[in-house]
Amino acid sequence: MPSLKCLVSVAALFGATVTFAQPYASKGEVAGWRIFVNEANSSCFMEIVTDEGLVMQMGTGGKVDMGYLGLYTEGETGIRDGETGEIRIGLGGLVYNGVAQGVQRDGYSGGYFIGNNPLMGFDLSTQSEMVVNPGSGREFTVDLSGAGEAMEATRACQMELAE
Repeated sequence: MPSLKCLVSVAALFGATVTFAQPYASKGEVAGWRIFVNEANSSCFMEIVTDEGLVMQMGTGGKVDMGYLGLYTEGETGIRDGETGEIRIGLGGLVYNGVAQGVQRDGYSGGYFIGNNPLMGFDLSTQSEMVVNPGSGREFTVDLSGAGEAMEATRACQMELAE
């Protein structure tokens, strides 16, 4: 089982990751995912809002050797801002373990984690769904349709910023 090495003290690096209240520049939409530029930290990220209202974001934060995955929902989840906790992500039969950091902002609650395992990025781009277990028995499944195409567009966006 692959282990996901995580860094949880990077809130200052990424700032607020939930786009609904942030002045990020849109780079368009690819396969249902919106692509954004965060000029404050020279990074690009992708975001989708599911039919159930779950906001999912993925990006690199300007560093190509690590990435982040954030999941947020409107309303109260019991997750506290800055709180950390174990999380398990299932992708195509593999399980990635990590530590997530809680976020509460503008009526949304959830968390994100930072990882440096390129296998997880590959699995996120090739699998049709992701099973998330935040360690509280509230396991849920997230549709990853279009994630591969959106990741390519996000990488291209990041390369443009690097030029």
